[in-house]
Amino acid sequence: MDFFAAQDCARRNTTKLFVLFGVAILLILAFTDLVLFYGLGLHTLLADSSGDMSADAGGWTLEFLFWINLAVLLLILGGTAYKISALSGGGDAVAHMLDGQPIFYDDPDPACRRLLNVVDEMALAAGVPAPQVYLLPEAGINAFAAGFEPSDTVVGVTAGALEHLNREQLQGVIAHEFSHILSGDMRLNVRMAGVLHGIMLLGLIGRGLSHSDNQESWEVRRPSIRSSLVGLGLMIAGYFGCLCGRLIKAAICRQREYLADAAAVQFTRNPGGIGGALLQIGASGKGGQLRHRNIEQMSHAFFCNTEEHLFFSRLLAAHPPLASRIKRLLPDWDGVFPQAASAGPEETAASGQGGGGVRSGAGPAAEAAMLSASFLSAGQLAAARALKKSFPKLLHQASRNPYSAHALIFFLLLDECHEIRAKQLACLKDAADQSVHAELERLVQSGVYAREEHKVALAELALPRLRGLSARQARIFLDNVQALIRADGKVSLFEWCLGKMVIQYLHTMLPEYRPPKSRLHELAAVGEAAAVVFSACAHLSADQEKKAATLFQAACAETGLSGQQLLPASALGLAVVDRAVDALASLAPKEQARLLAGCMRCLGDDFETAGKPRQWEMLRGLCAALGIPVPLIPQSGAAPPA
Repeated sequence: MDFFAAQDCARRNTTKLFVLFGVAILLILAFTDLVLFYGLGLHTLLADSSGDMSADAGGWTLEFLFWINLAVLLLILGGTAYKISALSGGGDAVAHMLDGQPIFYDDPDPACRRLLNVVDEMALAAGVPAPQVYLLPEAGINAFAAGFEPSDTVVGVTAGALEHLNREQLQGVIAHEFSHILSGDMRLNVRMAGVLHGIMLLGLIGRGLSHSDNQESWEVRRPSIRSSLVGLGLMIAGYFGCLCGRLIKAAICRQREYLADAAAVQFTRNPGGIGGALLQIGASGKGGQLRHRNIEQMSHAFFCNTEEHLFFSRLLAAHPPLASRIKRLLPDWDGVFPQAASAGPEETAASGQGGGGVRSGAGPAAEAAMLSASFLSAGQLAAARALKKSFPKLLHQASRNPYSAHALIFFLLLDECHEIRAKQLACLKDAADQSVHAELERLVQSGVYAREEHKVALAELALPRLRGLSARQARIFLDNVQALIRADGKVSLFEWCLGKMVIQYLHTMLPEYRPPKSRLHELAAVGEAAAVVFSACAHLSADQEKKAATLFQAACAETGLSGQQLLPASALGLAVVDRAVDALASLAPKEQARLLAGCMRCLGDDFETAGKPRQWEMLRGLCAALGIPVPLIPQSGAAPPA
């Protein structure tokens, strides 16, 4: 289940979803016709008193049913479009729909801070912006991830999960949710919520009709008995729609839950983490049950079933049976759930640390880290934890709240030359928010220094704090970033990379920066642009032209690109590379995989994140333009992760 294959699978599932949606609509229309046909007595109009068919009555009846079917169709499609539009705000809209409350690092609850640390570590390892984390006021043990793309993702965790799961169990649950983030399941989840809402609307209207006369006198109500029966029929049709919705969820969701469980084990290298979480769910009296009125619409997005299922309803559940999932993860499990336990925040530091080292395979293993199963490994998680611990404390704290995160992005772009830095600060004093400028001055005056290998990672943690900016605020922020980059009249590789990362994160707020929707299915169609990127990567990795040429030819052989030559370093200014990268943004996922495989060849067998910051900046900027995550590449030395 590599990243690009998972993305393709998500697209196929989207197609499957809408095909099943169409079938469900046809079945609902047919069922509604039957209800109206007999509930309103239309069948009696098709025959006269002598039993002969009345052509006029038949024509009138068919026309009536046509308009009713059209109205029902528009109702379902309108309800679907409304719900998808209501959730177009991304994961935040879903979390608010479920009454989730955002949590931050200044939260007094140690369990909340533990959760934020786990999420940040996984975001760093996976190379995606750290999602906003929400706490759901529910006693059941459950979690979800939602959003249209990584830049607007949220992770929600119930209060019951924080209470009952220790750190390694929580890590397993979050790893499961990150698998959904990387595989593109979140977008499918939101679309499915819209589809299910449209299907269920008919039942809600039927319920209203069948109860509309309850407060009226018998004399007033008697003429409406038939309409009440029709309402009851429509309500039954709506419940039939709900049955169709459950069948759709079961058809699409079950297998991907098994895949996400397997990905979580690979990521944490610890089947006892996610397996232990599932055991706690089985042992708890509440299980994964949630009580919110909107849960049914998003039940497919959660870690486990959100309601207690009887035998028949288990067949329609969106998640596989709990025991089946546990048995796959823990084959020696005896089928007995342990006694439910509570996890105190004091056990967080030592649990779930894995191997403790940050070394993993490189060379071929580094390429595997980019392209292998679920895009994640235990080595990358360990590397992220070690990298996070090495951050200067002041800069790490600055990445944790909106004002200081803005200031941190600006701080990372300040020039080492005092004269240019003074010019940059003067520019921001007039253009930036005063609170942000004051925070920036505090960072400058502290004398803290950001090492080259820390800059991209700190930006990864800070950028999600831009969530909630209006289009005007996002444009002002981007203008300030670009002004800082242009202050010295030239663009460094890190400045180019950070500019791409900022645009990747803000494009949902700024339509002019949205990536192209067209997809090129042949890398050869943009062969010259690929040659520019391969040449730039090769020159970054080699100090001799001959070695650079060898790396370039290896990349071309890897990708099947023919007829291209290594470009001289003098012809590879960042403006040229930037145009090439923008041209490559239209590649289809499978071609993106080939392009990245070629880049990894050019970066060399000894490439890893910490020791090669310039190569890492090139790779990160490229992936930002392509709109795909890029994981940490751990140092060489140990065996590759399982």
